[in-house]
Amino acid sequence: MKILSPFVASLLLLLLLIPAVTQAQTRYDSLVPAMSATLKLLASPDFEGREAGSKGGNLAAEYIASRMMQAGLKPYIQTGKNAGIQLFDYYQPFQVMRYSVVKSSLEISGSKGMSEYKIQAENNYSVEDAFESISGSYPLVFAGYGIQVPSIGYNSYSGIDVKGKIVLLMEGYPGAGDTLSETWKMIRKTAEDDSFDIEKRCKLADSLGAIAIIGLQEKLWKEGLRDVYSESILSICHENIPYQDAEFIFPDRKPEHDIPCILPGLNQGISIFRASGFNSALLKDLYMGSNIKLSDLKPGKINLNLWVKEEKITINNVVGVLKGTDSTHTLIVGAHYDHLGKRGDLTYYGSDDNASGTTGLLTLMDLFSKSGSKPAVNIVFGSWTAEEKGLIGSEYFASKLSNPSEIKLYLNMDMISRSAPEDTAARIISVGTRTSDQYLRDLANKTNTTLTHPFTLDLWDVTGHSGSDYASFRDKGIPVMTFFSGFQSEYHTPCDVPSKADFSKMKDILRMVEGCVEGVLKQKILPYNSIVD
Repeated sequence: MKILSPFVASLLLLLLLIPAVTQAQTRYDSLVPAMSATLKLLASPDFEGREAGSKGGNLAAEYIASRMMQAGLKPYIQTGKNAGIQLFDYYQPFQVMRYSVVKSSLEISGSKGMSEYKIQAENNYSVEDAFESISGSYPLVFAGYGIQVPSIGYNSYSGIDVKGKIVLLMEGYPGAGDTLSETWKMIRKTAEDDSFDIEKRCKLADSLGAIAIIGLQEKLWKEGLRDVYSESILSICHENIPYQDAEFIFPDRKPEHDIPCILPGLNQGISIFRASGFNSALLKDLYMGSNIKLSDLKPGKINLNLWVKEEKITINNVVGVLKGTDSTHTLIVGAHYDHLGKRGDLTYYGSDDNASGTTGLLTLMDLFSKSGSKPAVNIVFGSWTAEEKGLIGSEYFASKLSNPSEIKLYLNMDMISRSAPEDTAARIISVGTRTSDQYLRDLANKTNTTLTHPFTLDLWDVTGHSGSDYASFRDKGIPVMTFFSGFQSEYHTPCDVPSKADFSKMKDILRMVEGCVEGVLKQKILPYNSIVD
């Protein structure tokens, strides 16, 4: 057996000192100390935010594998070796291409007598989808919201030539500031369906020949340029500080588009806008849905320099299996263990996202493995990497399933320890399923009624959505249930820390998840629908 690193060994010892659960105890209340210890470990400074491919991410994988070994799970991938099980036997390794912006700079030559403005990437802006280095001076053109909706005749690029230029555009939608306006009435359905996130706007600009886009935050015009500019609004606990992320893709794939998306922080966005000769009146007109002649605006030029590093790396899913009586069918419980990692001096701890789901996975794994009875079918416990890079780990796992029809259910946990600001009672839980799987929604409702304080359930359809790892399995025609407790205010910030966790809500979510797993295990083999609805 592989000797554990001293750090991971000390973590396991700490957990072993927590009293064991007995049937006489209220199970989940007694599990809270162990859950708390696990969450604190995963979201500790030692794990450095668990970014895929990083030292902290590798340490987290080692810890999860050691917990699977301790629980007596078998490695999911059978190697055929006769030697004893080792930690790396629980790994599902695979390669990805990592593209990192190692250095970048923007220099704006302002129009209409405006002075030059220079910014560097550290805590000022981030660059997404940068796959090649770029260096040059390019015209800057303003394209409003940067969207096209032919069905209603809306085209931000009407009369604008963006070929060979950098496009300055705004997040959000025209008319959002006046919901009674004709513009909003036309665009509302598109906006509510989120048909044009920043990725899609970048792809559209690429198809029109643009060199890059600069996307300005919606908050800039929502709150008014003057009011925002007069305050010092940068805070490490809000989304106003961009973080530079690396892009991951499989080696045999190509990027969906070839141009980088530059996303300034709020103060930097204001400075870019002003250096380009714009004012708050223009912002207000666009936000309220007024038509302006964008082709008359002349924002000036930008000197853009991006240096991109390309490298092939190996990352790991961590997967174990509890063998069932019927070994021909499987139920999968999954959660991603990666988060954003470190950005300069800041660590994005990812307690809720998704140390909480990983803690839930390990808690349920212990409960089922120590129950003293064999499950009806195999239960696979999968901890996925690189979810934050585009569901990469779960997609790889799902792509290697030899027979998806043998999977009864994929059950996902992603962010289960906090609540959205509007959930003042902390009793809303989101459960996503396919449209065709009414029996799973019925099961969620039935299990919820067994709680002392039932949740308000938000039952929704996962069709067309890809917010978490459930999408990788849904796309294989596998029934899914995904549990989510709400977008808390410190999502993707360094302030998502274990001290903010709501263990009362978390343990009730795990009671629901366990009840749903047991409910599915008690049923006959459920029909597999290979047609994705």
